[in-house]
Amino acid sequence: MRVSRNRACGGFSLMEVVIAVGVLAVAIPVIMAMMVSGLRSSRVATDETQAALIARSVMQEIRSARQGTGGLVEGTLAWPEFPGGGDRLVFSVDAGGRLLERMEDGAYATGVREPDVQYLVSAAGTPHRLEGGADLEVLSKVVVSVETPPGARAEDRRKFEFVQLVHRDD
Repeated sequence: MRVSRNRACGGFSLMEVVIAVGVLAVAIPVIMAMMVSGLRSSRVATDETQAALIARSVMQEIRSARQGTGGLVEGTLAWPEFPGGGDRLVFSVDAGGRLLERMEDGAYATGVREPDVQYLVSAAGTPHRLEGGADLEVLSKVVVSVETPPGARAEDRRKFEFVQLVHRDD
């Protein structure tokens, strides 16, 4: 009895398998790199959105502190330069964007490794003069910097800066 081999019923040739494996060897790392990049971009976008909300909360705290009713800032902030002497206000913030506590400037430089702290925020006001020579006592240029991760040194964090001019009567 004679056995006939039908090529149509056979599998893949060795060359076809080698080419398919080669294509997968190139495609999979490229796809993985794109996924990692997409996740990183998503995290930065989330942090940027959260930073804008945190900056708004910090500005509200500054406005309250100017009236002596701040929750985390004791006393009344000077105007238009605050907190004074080239210092800055520093706050720790949780993942939900809630201001947790006011911190020392030294903790800002070295970072904070506490599980509930997700962001560090610094804020300072300086006198601002508009074109035309407006009085320096009227406007303060407030710079709020929201930074993450909080455990990193200051120069290694992602920073989101927000600048706002605040009128003496605001």
